Amino acid sequence: CVYIAQAPLYKYKKGKTEIYLKDSVALDHFLIEHGINSVDIEGIGKNDLMNLLKVARHYRYALLELEKRYNLLEILRFLIETKDALSLDMKVLEKSILEKLEGLNYQILRSFATEESLHLHAQTPKGLVEFNLDDNLFKEVLFEEANYTYQKLMEYNLDFLENKDILAFLEEVENHAKKGANIQRYKGLGEMNPNDLWETTMHKENRSLIKLKIEDLEKTDAIFSLCMGDEVEPRRAFIQAHAKDVKQLDV
Repeated sequence: CVYIAQAPLYKYKKGKTEIYLKDSVALDHFLIEHGINSVDIEGIGKNDLMNLLKVARHYRYALLELEKRYNLLEILRFLIETKDALSLDMKVLEKSILEKLEGLNYQILRSFATEESLHLHAQTPKGLVEFNLDDNLFKEVLFEEANYTYQKLMEYNLDFLENKDILAFLEEVENHAKKGANIQRYKGLGEMNPNDLWETTMHKENRSLIKLKIEDLEKTDAIFSLCMGDEVEPRRAFIQAHAKDVKQLDV
């Protein structure tokens, strides 16, 4: 076993408040917990609102991860948030999706649907985008996760939003907590000053440890050779194969 001291990914500083946050989940939860203090909302209690927004945060995460593979977040949300959309005939679904995109002023350049799939190209504010819809999307663990999380959102009474989009409201709350704050993202231990390093990573009472354990001893050598060895090509192939699975990356 190898124990690795996990340095925090973020440092939040606002006035006299200074806190280290280990990852993006911790940061988002912190922003929610502090941002709701600046939001005047009637019709829902503070604790319920906090829990609701944390579910919304999880929903947003699943959608953004899906978008890396399938593009067009708007279609992904439409498929999940429109009742019985997944039971529609693909031709009918194509018509509904095209109407949705045209309502957003996206230019549809090409669209082709069969009984089992839909393929389209659209010009969006982000540029030319290709979208493919078939059973592979519906079988995605992330799609199931996003769908499940959205259903959890629907268990709340959202009347207090007055038709405002829940993800837009989440961003609004987060922005309240960000206002006047400095949020530093560490790219590595080299960016930390000695005090930061001691407080977060070296002090045994404060630090978080990750336990790395590889059961198969034969694979241990192969893994270290792949990640740290002299052969470049196998490492490049591994990186290319798993690039879209990366959660934290600085370039």
